[in-house]
Amino acid sequence: MALNTEVLKQLQEINSQANKVGEVMNEIAAASDQQTEGIDQITSAVEQMNQVTQQNAANAEESASASEQMNAQAAQMKQIAEELHVIVQGSAS
Repeated sequence: MALNTEVLKQLQEINSQANKVGEVMNEIAAASDQQTEGIDQITSAVEQMNQVTQQNAANAEESASASEQMNAQAAQMKQIAEELHVIVQGSAS
C-alpha cells in the first residue's frame, strides 16, 4: 500500500509540474504574440517613414526645379531691365 501511495504522490507531482510547464508555454506564446504585434507596428511605421521620405525627395526635386526656373526668369528680367536702361539713357541724350 505504501508503494501505491508513493506512486500516486509522484504522479501528482508529475501532473503538477506538467501544469506548470503548460502555464509557462502559454506565457511564452502570449509573449510571442505581443512580439509579433510589435514587429508589425514597427514594420508599418518604417513603411510610413519610407513614404514620407519619398514624398520629401519628390518635393525637394520640385523645389529645385522651381528655383532653377526662377533664377532663369530673374536673369531674363535683369537683361530686359539693362536693355531698357540703355534705351532710356540713349533717348535722354
